[in-house]
Amino acid sequence: MCSYTCFVPSELTVRSNAIVGEVERRRTLRILDDSTNRVVVISAPAGSGKSILARQWISRGTRAHAVLRLGRYMDDPALLSLQIIEVLESFGPQAPEARACATNLEPAFSTILLPALSRVVQTRSEPFVLVVEDVHLLESSDAHHVLQAVCEAIPHDSTIVLLTRTMTPDWMARIRSTGELLEISAYQMDFDFDEANLLLECMGVHLDKSEVAAIVEHTEGWAVGVYLTALSLRDDAAKGSNKVRIAKGSDRFVADYLRTQVLRSLSEDQQRFLVRTSVLEELNGSLCDAVLERSDSAEVLAEIHTRVQLVIAIGPDREQFRCHQLLSEELLADLHVLEPASIAGLHERACHWFDSNGDIDSAIRHATASGNTNLASRMIWPQVAGCLASGRLGILHSWLGGLSERQISEDRWLCLAAAWASLQQGDGTAMGRWARHAERHAGTAWREIASSDSYAATLGVLHALVGQGGLDDTRDLCKRALSGLPPDDCFRASAAQQLGVALSLQRDLEGGRASLIEAELLGRSLGVPVVQANAKSWLGLLAIADGQHDDGMRVIAEASEVIRRHHLDRLATGALCLAAQAYVQALQGEKAAASMTFATARRLAEVAGEIAPWFAVSGRIIQARTAILLGDSPTARVLISEARRRMTVELRATTVAESLEQVESALAQMADLGGPAGALTPAELRIVQFLPSHLTLQQIGDRLFVSQSTVKTHVLSIYRKFGVGSRAEAVVQARALGLVEGPLSD
Repeated sequence: MCSYTCFVPSELTVRSNAIVGEVERRRTLRILDDSTNRVVVISAPAGSGKSILARQWISRGTRAHAVLRLGRYMDDPALLSLQIIEVLESFGPQAPEARACATNLEPAFSTILLPALSRVVQTRSEPFVLVVEDVHLLESSDAHHVLQAVCEAIPHDSTIVLLTRTMTPDWMARIRSTGELLEISAYQMDFDFDEANLLLECMGVHLDKSEVAAIVEHTEGWAVGVYLTALSLRDDAAKGSNKVRIAKGSDRFVADYLRTQVLRSLSEDQQRFLVRTSVLEELNGSLCDAVLERSDSAEVLAEIHTRVQLVIAIGPDREQFRCHQLLSEELLADLHVLEPASIAGLHERACHWFDSNGDIDSAIRHATASGNTNLASRMIWPQVAGCLASGRLGILHSWLGGLSERQISEDRWLCLAAAWASLQQGDGTAMGRWARHAERHAGTAWREIASSDSYAATLGVLHALVGQGGLDDTRDLCKRALSGLPPDDCFRASAAQQLGVALSLQRDLEGGRASLIEAELLGRSLGVPVVQANAKSWLGLLAIADGQHDDGMRVIAEASEVIRRHHLDRLATGALCLAAQAYVQALQGEKAAASMTFATARRLAEVAGEIAPWFAVSGRIIQARTAILLGDSPTARVLISEARRRMTVELRATTVAESLEQVESALAQMADLGGPAGALTPAELRIVQFLPSHLTLQQIGDRLFVSQSTVKTHVLSIYRKFGVGSRAEAVVQARALGLVEGPLSD
């Protein structure tokens, strides 16, 4: 049993190894214990605990063992052979003949030395384990031929363990194909939660579970990273700090280790390559070529990856890479110190590459990081409508969050983007502030030029949606916007929807339906699903109000499917569709579903407090109808009261006032009956529409393709649920509940 050490490690390495050595690597030790392979390669970055793992494993066994630590001078194959022979002699007889033929000269090296070395390995008198550390220091092909000869000659009852910071040598392919090779890679060497927690405890650093988990995540389980973090925490505690501060790449302990143990194996050009590409989260040849303005990045990355395993290959093709988080932080810190003037240009070139490759999110993040506000504006604004329409508000806010308030306020399109984003979140204060900035950019005559200027037109659509100027102003702004916006502009859909609502409320039902149909088509063709859903919902409500219940419920169901498919139930502007959906579900007797949708619609309606006074009233009226159908008179009463308080002078002259009176009457009727007027089944809903007509039960059955007996059964059920005894009384009750609005023609 012997150990050969070829260099004295630094004080930091000694201390970290001593501490890490106290943590038993149970997961990885089980892999080694279960293995019968003759050759084991443990390939992981510096500081992963490879040597410690090997020592823990051999100490658990009964076989003779030795550790050979390589140095750069052993790149000489003759010298390497002599060192290996000396170790092997501790497992069996002396081998003077092999020593005598140690040479690096051909043909003797290939024809005499390598066969002699193989014989020495094969003739050991007892099973053994040989650990060879720092294989990555060997660069000459002949030195690797020496190792290959030893590995291929290892007896079946013995094991050779190679420890390296680089990838498994290519010559291992033949051994791998025989099934005799066990490879333990970097991710298998990472500390898990329990191992990291034990190491921290050994260093006297006591943290709660969430703090330990955060350290494991940040260090990616890299053993020395956990150790250095603990060292920083202990250092902070000694200075009187109680705050848990996770060591980053710029931390002095981490920085020193990375420079001395990781980056020193790279050339100056390779190190500068990594420093300058530290602005990127992932690396590939094409991207790095564009950012660094060179043409050999793929080759450089491949070479760096073989030397530094903290540059990690991702993806099956091994052409995409990323730096370990601690290394990335250190490189970025170095970039800010060494080349601060180059950072903006690096980000700008990254932005253009991602844009040309269709990754808009990454392009925008690099545009904002570059500090080039004009570039950020050009990248962000074309995406705004899509984000607003599809519920991706989080990503829009993250883009804007990369800019200062001053940067946003100084750019006209960014002001408009911020105003729209705030509106969708129901933040009226922020929306108003950004809208005022946008008006400043548009000029005092922005309303007049909205019919010919796309910026003023988009601002007009925003004001129309807010609706503080009333329905006449909404109608005027939307007409101007439809003239001023390009045919393919997404905001045309919203303008058409708002125009359709305003016209229908002002009793121009034909014009309103035409605009809403146009809005639905624009929403579908221009990719604005929230407008598509809301236009359909209002069309469905108009149909129900006109007595066309089946058609109205079908259209609202289609709108609800759009909301579901595009996950729009988080948007304030999705409140209308959800309110209509809850109403239809209640009409159909789906109480559980209606209650859930109703709750979401209520919440969004509160968020949408700054959006359209007409919706503040109409939305609550629709919700009150739903509450009545669900038998929730207290909520209906609150909603009606809220609608009354929000009723404007202008709205009193519209159909909204009539709808409010109808729902108040339905609530009063509900109170008279001592409960809800039943939730009718879909079949009963279809039949109740015909009760105000002069059709007989047989004629109603003919219309619905059911028998007279079936119609009679449903009619009696309707009477029972309504608490009435005649067809005329049932009609009165149905009208009070808003289930029918007038007689149907035959």
